[in-house]
Amino acid sequence: MPNRLPRTTRTLLSRVVPALALVGALSSAGTAHADTTPLTVTTFATAGTYAWTVPNGVTYVTVFAIGPGSGGGNGGDGYVQTDPAPFPTSGGGGGGGSSSGSQVTCVLPATPGSTLNITVTKGGIGGTNITGNATGNGGGQSGFTEISKPGVSGTVTAYQGGPGGGGTHARTGAATGGLTNSAPPAGTCSYTGATLVNSAAGTAGTSGGDGNAQAGGTPGAGGVPSAVPGSCGNAGTGGDGGAGGGPDASSGSTGANGTDGCVVLAPLG
Repeated sequence: MPNRLPRTTRTLLSRVVPALALVGALSSAGTAHADTTPLTVTTFATAGTYAWTVPNGVTYVTVFAIGPGSGGGNGGDGYVQTDPAPFPTSGGGGGGGSSSGSQVTCVLPATPGSTLNITVTKGGIGGTNITGNATGNGGGQSGFTEISKPGVSGTVTAYQGGPGGGGTHARTGAATGGLTNSAPPAGTCSYTGATLVNSAAGTAGTSGGDGNAQAGGTPGAGGVPSAVPGSCGNAGTGGDGGAGGGPDASSGSTGANGTDGCVVLAPLG
């Protein structure tokens, strides 16, 4: 027979359910610094550092956080052989798609008038070509999403996605597609006194396709996170890779940027 949760935890989670339903139904973003009233949900969907004051009458806050997506890899350049073999004409490899950010939902004990510090990180930049380096560059990473409180140990943390790798230049041999990176682990809730509701790892992207004599490699797709509140839009999505350059020696395409992280706060009286 499975162990039952303590009565206090079961009571708390029964109050969280409607708050989570409200979080999922949201469609608008909050302001940079907001003092909310009880049961008014606030969303931080733009990269930045914020301070949120716990309203009067609020004893718990349900927190959802998702980390930023990283950038997709740049496609490798195509190549036209002007001398005899050994190098054939070929398209460059496609850039790899990056992973989505991980996410976490938990309930924090709250004291009216106290402040939660919130960091929402910008999505990673897509990889671009560098002069003299015809192999595509990998996408960039940027950081993680975090909620903390002065004087309280631990944080709520959602991690950034892994960047996509660049496709290779056809002249270096077989034009291979850039690899996707491993997805980040599930978000964590180490904030003192917090109750974890759920968490999820990021979603890996797909690797880019190999180039050949007919075309450049196809771009890898960025990872898309699991269910995210509507007010967060497409937060935490990994950037797609860039297409490989064609066998006419055209350049590979730039990888797409990942999207910013997001935080949603739902007070409970």
